[in-house]
Amino acid sequence: MRRCLLEDFGGDEHAEEIFGVWEGFLIFCPITEGVEGKMKLDGHRGMMKTSTFDFRVSRCVNKTTCRTEKEIDHFLRDL
Repeated sequence: MRRCLLEDFGGDEHAEEIFGVWEGFLIFCPITEGVEGKMKLDGHRGMMKTSTFDFRVSRCVNKTTCRTEKEIDHFLRDL
């Protein structure tokens, strides 16, 4: 995880407004570099409160663009 930037909320005026509401709070976003942009946060953009944090990993079956089981396990341990 890393600290979110305005760009993570979007590039429009509405995104700027939502990001501004979080002033004074630390908000975190997933690091997507190295995972080909396949990580994302689910939920309503700008939601101020959540009661759960859900982290899911999908492993590929019979696809050539997938990482190995060992690479996936290493990535998860690094989290």
